[in-house]
Amino acid sequence: MTPRTIAAAGCLFSLIAVLSAQEGTAIDESAMFGDAETTIADSTALVNTSAGKESQAEKTGLSVSGEMTSAAMISLPRKNEDNPTLSSSMVGNLLLDARLRGGIKGFANAEADYTSQNDSLAFFLREIFVDLSFHNKVYLRTGKQVLQWGRCYFWNPTDLINVERKAFVDKISGREGAYGLKAHVPFGTAVNLYGFIDTRQADSLEKVSGSFKFEFLAGRSEAALSVWGKKDKMPVMGGDISSRLLGLDISGEVSLFRQDNEMIMVARHDSLLLAEGPKEWAPKAALGLTKNFDFGGIPNRITTVLEGYYNSAGYDSRIFTDSKNYFTKPSTKAELPAPTANTDPTTETKLVFFLKNGLYQPNEHAPYYIALFTQFDRFITSDMTLYARAIMNVGERCAVLMSGLTYKDLRDLSLGLTLISNVGPDDREYTYFGSPLTVQATAGITF
Repeated sequence: MTPRTIAAAGCLFSLIAVLSAQEGTAIDESAMFGDAETTIADSTALVNTSAGKESQAEKTGLSVSGEMTSAAMISLPRKNEDNPTLSSSMVGNLLLDARLRGGIKGFANAEADYTSQNDSLAFFLREIFVDLSFHNKVYLRTGKQVLQWGRCYFWNPTDLINVERKAFVDKISGREGAYGLKAHVPFGTAVNLYGFIDTRQADSLEKVSGSFKFEFLAGRSEAALSVWGKKDKMPVMGGDISSRLLGLDISGEVSLFRQDNEMIMVARHDSLLLAEGPKEWAPKAALGLTKNFDFGGIPNRITTVLEGYYNSAGYDSRIFTDSKNYFTKPSTKAELPAPTANTDPTTETKLVFFLKNGLYQPNEHAPYYIALFTQFDRFITSDMTLYARAIMNVGERCAVLMSGLTYKDLRDLSLGLTLISNVGPDDREYTYFGSPLTVQATAGITF
């Protein structure tokens, strides 16, 4: 490992040691299908064993719920000669929750998306899984599922499982689930063991990947060590921690990976190719600070989250500003023969090649990012929430600024208005893809 890698790992475990004596944070476990891995679970409290009463696990039934949301967006152009663009869509989700005896549960989230611009209708099955419990000691979930894997609010460098990363601008549609088998084994309130076997796009055992996490209490903090593995790939090791210090909730994650696990873009002279990364270890890390404020006699009315992200293998070259055309011939070897008439190469910019080969990861492209999330609950009325967010690509000096107001009443009617602005020099990560100003209005119902 490189000295930088060893230093990153040392910082994480030093942080664990320092914070282990600090006061922990209470965690809400009330969500109907909340992931057990978000907190240390006490298996003895999961079932009501009072004599003469049916346990919670033995209650049966089928419930159907859902939501429908309509959205319209107007985006101003970056160039004055262009016209504003309009996009509108409608998303509907149908949720099925089946409860059987013996702690067996089933859940499905079916989604229909309609887009007015091209008059298209698409259907998705975002999640569908079955939960099994063996004497309240081993919990299994098999099927397509979204997992809570990682400690930080926005960036989760230890999460190598979920298909879809968290979006900075909230999606109207649901988050796509990963297909596989998750296992959870709790040992009282002190230790949790988690495992996930990922069979997505695997037509043989050699293409199956697996993740394991050991979660434990370190004093009054929660910490976890994890590992990910797959045939012909070097293992990825991770660690995370959450604690409380000087009135701040602190969360941190770090992962160590070998760069040849991933494909990268290599530029040689006037040519580009796709190749394996160098055989060097590199860290990715995230650190978040959360603070709640009382206001108007209401506790925790304002919440602020400040989070930073570091990707040592991020691209710091000006891919978005390089308009030069390069010869391209995709390859897995970092050796480029001189283009000849027989190779029939094409010419592309770095950005086109980058996007075409699936190398771009929003909000993780560059080495350094920072983000701020704030929320003001019960704003003006108890049904309103005011929020503001900002994310910055530090090296490219570009950012996304967002502010919004949401309203939801007792009839489960929700309304929202959001302003989104992409700021910074032209042809940077956020200014290349985003508009100077986008106004989004939403209306929805829950049933």
